[in-house]
Amino acid sequence: MRPAPHTTFVVRAIALVAMLLSGADARAAELDPAWLGAWIGEAASPAANAARPIATNIIVRRADAAGPEARYDVIVTSIVLGAVDRAATDIVADGASLAFTLPVGARKLRFEAELAEPRTSAKGSFTIVEAADGNQRSRPWSLRRTDLPREIATARTYTATLDAAGQKIPMRLTLAEGPLGWCATMDIATQGLKDFLLATERTAAGFRLTLASGEDAIIELASSADMKSLEGTFAQGAFKGPIRFELANASAPARRRPQDPEPNAPYTSIGVRIAHPAGHVLAGTLSIPLEKRLARSERFPAVVLVSGSGPQNRDEEMMDHRPFAVIADSLARAGIAVLRYDDRGVGASTGAFAAATLVDFASDADVASAWLKARAEIDPDRVGMVGHSEGAWVAPLVAAWQNAGDAPEHPLAFTVLLAPPAESGLETLVRQTARMYEVAKLDPAKIARASAAQR
Repeated sequence: MRPAPHTTFVVRAIALVAMLLSGADARAAELDPAWLGAWIGEAASPAANAARPIATNIIVRRADAAGPEARYDVIVTSIVLGAVDRAATDIVADGASLAFTLPVGARKLRFEAELAEPRTSAKGSFTIVEAADGNQRSRPWSLRRTDLPREIATARTYTATLDAAGQKIPMRLTLAEGPLGWCATMDIATQGLKDFLLATERTAAGFRLTLASGEDAIIELASSADMKSLEGTFAQGAFKGPIRFELANASAPARRRPQDPEPNAPYTSIGVRIAHPAGHVLAGTLSIPLEKRLARSERFPAVVLVSGSGPQNRDEEMMDHRPFAVIADSLARAGIAVLRYDDRGVGASTGAFAAATLVDFASDADVASAWLKARAEIDPDRVGMVGHSEGAWVAPLVAAWQNAGDAPEHPLAFTVLLAPPAESGLETLVRQTARMYEVAKLDPAKIARASAAQR
């Protein structure tokens, strides 16, 4: 005889409470294997007048060995929420149920869902845990399972360049037919998107793909008979333009960037998490040399790498290049320890990127350098900061803060500025905006008026 549904719920609740009181990790439970993989999700918007749901896609994977002590990672992507490949926190895995928290600025969103038959869908809710108005009502959240094209041997990769009002946007589409049907992902390097899940529909002519964002992009494509080309339209908001995807050369060898760090390097790299007094966490990598030729009393000189404008991960990755990984590798080989970190709200770091100012980013770099100086293997009197582009504004600001007062304690020993702006922030903004308008072929008189309005 099966127990009543409410009885099952009570038993689960008691078991969970007992586990928490015993000090066990709430994540340490066996998750139903049906959860593992990629999911396309939609959450009802908390805005009263919102017509469209919030696209919230997740990838669930096992972080280590299977069994009752298994741990899991949940990677969340939602353009509307400002999360791209964001690691979830406070994950609770309990059989068919999965719950996690997504930090978004000063708020925390709690997602909870349970598998539904035929176990390729899930239903649940999300709640704004720290809503400013005190409203913590739950909103519906639904998911459906999809395959990941990169895991399918027969996947095809296509490339295209979208001409959007004079702006050239390279795109890479990966398409495959898997056990769950057709699936697709999109890479748009200029917008920081990689393996972005697309809702995929097979049509009589070809495919209809949906790139879910604040304003969904709809890509209607007709395929050639041999599937070597896909041609159609890309529509988003008021824009609609032609696009043609060509099958990438499958016989061409995979690109190898010659500057990629070689394995078996003479240093160790460890993942670190740095708590900021404002409440968010900076996740990064600390590379520590094995050779001690520059060490003094077993303590190494060190640098903090500070990224340029836009949401950047710890490698400052763009279009398959990872300049910060290259710099860290070179310096660590030379005997200098290196700390690099994901920008707040990017990668595994929490917090809100979009609302942050230059002073906020400087605060992050300041806290990161203080954390580094406190490490036992680091010489606090030989810690510097390397700032790239916008980061070259941040580094001098942090240096000024740390050298303030009559007797500063372990201030930055030096700064290195890579491609620093040679003009004020205002001049940079006016010049960049004017250039974008010129590329869009706007009337010069309108560009002049817009530039004057910005000053």
